[in-house]
Amino acid sequence: MSRVLIADDSREFVHNAEQYLKRHGWVIEIAPDGAAAINKLQEDLVKSTGERLDAILLDRVMPGITGDEILKWIHDCAGLERLCVVMVTGFGNVPTAIESLRLGAFAYLEKPVELPDLAATLEAGIVWQQMRAVRRELAVLPSLSGAFNAARQWIASALRPAFLDLMLAQGDGTVTSGMCSGPTLKGRRPAFLTQVIETGKMLLGAGDEEVRSLDPINPGTKSMVVLPLRVEDRVIGAIDIEFDREDAFDSQWSRVFEELGDVCGLAAAAERAQQRVIEAERAQFEQQRLLYREFRHNLATHAQIISMQTRELEEKTYPLAHATAPEAAAELKRRIEIVRANADAINAVTADLKDLSSVPKLEKEPLDLGQLVRLLVGEMTDEFRHLKIEVLVDAPDSIEVQADKIWIDHSMRCLLRNAADAIGDFRKQNPNGQEHSGQVKVRCYSDGPIATVAVSDNGIGFEPEQKDVLF
Repeated sequence: MSRVLIADDSREFVHNAEQYLKRHGWVIEIAPDGAAAINKLQEDLVKSTGERLDAILLDRVMPGITGDEILKWIHDCAGLERLCVVMVTGFGNVPTAIESLRLGAFAYLEKPVELPDLAATLEAGIVWQQMRAVRRELAVLPSLSGAFNAARQWIASALRPAFLDLMLAQGDGTVTSGMCSGPTLKGRRPAFLTQVIETGKMLLGAGDEEVRSLDPINPGTKSMVVLPLRVEDRVIGAIDIEFDREDAFDSQWSRVFEELGDVCGLAAAAERAQQRVIEAERAQFEQQRLLYREFRHNLATHAQIISMQTRELEEKTYPLAHATAPEAAAELKRRIEIVRANADAINAVTADLKDLSSVPKLEKEPLDLGQLVRLLVGEMTDEFRHLKIEVLVDAPDSIEVQADKIWIDHSMRCLLRNAADAIGDFRKQNPNGQEHSGQVKVRCYSDGPIATVAVSDNGIGFEPEQKDVLF
């Protein structure tokens, strides 16, 4: 039930408009002159949302304060952004009509006005004005689905379409649909979506032949409107409005449809911009977190190497020194204990760091694990060739998984570089180590619902009980 203020000094026009609109469910308020209209509008500002005016039918020429002056006042008044203004006059001309539209009037009608046309104009204008308000509120609601669903409520109540939906064309040729209830696409790409993306123009169709050429979704469609959804000068989809009657709309509604497309386009742009910010922040967080994990892993690895080397000194070098030089052996024993204590302290620190570096949430997506593994190994081929290390990959053509691509990428690179470091450490610690033929094996396989990537090398090893500390 919409509320309209009729501000006009013509008693005959006010009486006729009031009686017609009341019969069709409108709530009417009347202002016989400009001053009374201003008072009504000021009172409206403090009313609750459900009792406020939706539109004003404003006579351009009235005694005292004119309709033009009231229109300017409405334009500058905070709190009346959702008020639809329809200007009426018996003395119209093109310049004044253009100025009225520039100041925000939805329509400029010349008397005598056909009352059904007047009601249709008010209905369209209210929806148009509400969608303009949504445009201003996008800073608070930067959501394509939110803006579209808000706008469709007004379209649905005013025009009662048989079907209303928003469709986004994906890069692979598929279509995302179903933001509203109604028939589903079932995988097909309707002809109107291709047309609107290619032309970038609004499509209107009425009658069997025109509608059939647009390929509607609803079987009973007799007229339809298809709006291009633009984001950054590119059409990414369409808004499809279908009707089960041919006389569903007139020329006044074309402005409403264009506004709907603009509102949803702005919302889509805002949503994409927001998503880019989120992705950038997540990428930065992932980089910092993964560098932290790599630091912890490297710290733990070197601490374990120190522990193994001190154990070797204690088990092999100390007995020989004790047999030949007891005093020197005692000093060696003391230094070994100091090194072991320091290594234990580092191990304790890395154990404390383990919880801080855990993964808070994995962002899973469909990906081919076998293809990803081969791609990563290929990118690191030159690095391994320089180190004289052979990398062997055993992976099927395709393993489809749900996984976090960023995390898989980083983990694989860490494992491969750790394998290279292990081979390098083996070469340094053995007399003929530089002749050692380094080899890294990467095996990728699936066992039921679990996919596994295993990396092995022929470098320096570590004790089995140290696995939980290192990994």
